[in-house]
Amino acid sequence: FSLLVQSAPIRKRADSSKENSIGIFLRKGIQDPFMYWLCFLYGVTFGGFVGLSSYLPIFLHDQFQVGMVRAGSLTALCALAGSVVRPLGGFLADRHGGIALLRGLYLIIAALCLVSGNLDSFVLTYAMILLIMLCFGFGNGAIFQVVSCRFKSVIGTASGFVGAAGGLGGFLLPYGFGWLKELTGTFSSGFFTLALVSGLAGISVMIGQRSIRLTKHKSIPEI
Repeated sequence: FSLLVQSAPIRKRADSSKENSIGIFLRKGIQDPFMYWLCFLYGVTFGGFVGLSSYLPIFLHDQFQVGMVRAGSLTALCALAGSVVRPLGGFLADRHGGIALLRGLYLIIAALCLVSGNLDSFVLTYAMILLIMLCFGFGNGAIFQVVSCRFKSVIGTASGFVGAAGGLGGFLLPYGFGWLKELTGTFSSGFFTLALVSGLAGISVMIGQRSIRLTKHKSIPEI
């Protein structure tokens, strides 16, 4: 009886806290443009990571006549590299600020995609793609540092919302790359488009950082 009596208020408080958390998110989080901006940023990094992992075997096979087994192994290596560095991206974001890290990452990704779209060498192209996947991994870790700073009281709900946007990006990238290949007859158009989107993401980070005056000495306004 004592255990039941003691646990009842706790459960009630937990349910109340959950309701308040969801209410805060629905009332403020979804209405906050910052949320959709983070969804866009994560859609580029995680969407790019997942989408490129899905499309890379096709690209390597069709563009460079790499056997499907070898293409799968090379893709797995890229995916492993991007996954391993994700915690490092979060660590660096904690040290120097996620926004500051993302600003450079997106511009680097854009430059690497532009270079990848202009290369004919298998070795150089694969090296560029490996670097792109590493940058995606860094970005994936850095973005959730920003999410945790902005939405401290609803971090779980906000993370789920942003994560869903990343999954959507992972669906759109292979579809877009395939459609552009059919339209233009070359894989370069897909990389150029990814470079454009990444460049826009980088510019948006620079504008966002300036507009809300984010520095490593100032915290992100939170909800």
